[in-house]
Amino acid sequence: ITSSFECALALSAAGTASTRAAVRAASVQHGHRCPGITLGARMALQALELLGVADDAHARRELAVEVETVRCATDAIVAVTGCTPGSGRLAIRERGKVAATFTLGTRAVRVAVRAGIDVGAACCDDRMHAQDRAYRALDADVLLQWSEREAIALPAHARGSRVCCAGCGEEVASSFTHETEIGRAHV
Repeated sequence: ITSSFECALALSAAGTASTRAAVRAASVQHGHRCPGITLGARMALQALELLGVADDAHARRELAVEVETVRCATDAIVAVTGCTPGSGRLAIRERGKVAATFTLGTRAVRVAVRAGIDVGAACCDDRMHAQDRAYRALDADVLLQWSEREAIALPAHARGSRVCCAGCGEEVASSFTHETEIGRAHV
């Protein structure tokens, strides 16, 4: 077992260059580095590779993601893919799983963290450093599992005209209203 400082130095060098860059970018967006950021970055990088768009930023504009957790990994997926709820290309379906389905056109792949991953002997007295270092260094097929899936259809983005809801008085996208006896009201 080494000191936390020595472990931190080793951690900064762990993983591939693309993994290190993705984790750095995601950490900045998320506010700190943690094992969940590394898992999300690895998941997103693996999905981009499987869908054949790892090096094609233009093609990735058509990517859509459905994540199954509201945890740190989701922030990393956002940072790596550029998919956000506001762009209508990221949906969150909380299922408590560190998993996500990445869809590009008619192809989709679901990537999840394998259960029961053994991070081995701790590299230092900091469990999070040990986990993060292992998650960066493990081969993708040891850390993750993936399978082809049916392409997901994300909910329609709320665009278009806005109206005042006759029921509550708040402004709402007209596509989320219906005609009632008191006027247009939120669904």
